[in-house]
Amino acid sequence: MNSKLSKKLFGILAVLLSVIIAAMFSGCADKNIQLYPGTWSATDIDLGNGWTIENFSFTVDYVGGDYLAHADDELLNGYIFIDHEAYSLTFNIDGEEIIATSSTYYRKELFSSGGTWRDYKFNFAGKLMQGDGSNYFDSSIIVSNINGGRVGSAYVALEEMIN
Repeated sequence: MNSKLSKKLFGILAVLLSVIIAAMFSGCADKNIQLYPGTWSATDIDLGNGWTIENFSFTVDYVGGDYLAHADDELLNGYIFIDHEAYSLTFNIDGEEIIATSSTYYRKELFSSGGTWRDYKFNFAGKLMQGDGSNYFDSSIIVSNINGGRVGSAYVALEEMIN
């Protein structure tokens, strides 16, 4: 009788312990969160093939909810829409400001946004993640020739700049 009771208690304790451990680790995992206005940056990004970006930043600015009523198709380039609210995207690469010319944002992820940098195509993709203490942008940067062919690329975590 004692061994049956101890087996049941051991089983119950094992289940409780696994639930506690799962709850602890679920709080530690990074979580994808909704994009919001702010600036994220990184330094010394190695794109390979001798290409380096010394200073990179990505800024999301709120444009407004009634923007669609006054916009034409040309003005929609470079904007993303979250719950019918418009946001503009701007990049800064080594001091050169690049206003995004094309952007695709879907299900909390920026799939593609880019423009022209030093006569090359520049593409940025990523998602905003919630980390310990501050949020960061888990992203990729690709630089290619205008007519195709990758020049360099990198995966980078952009840290949020707090003013």
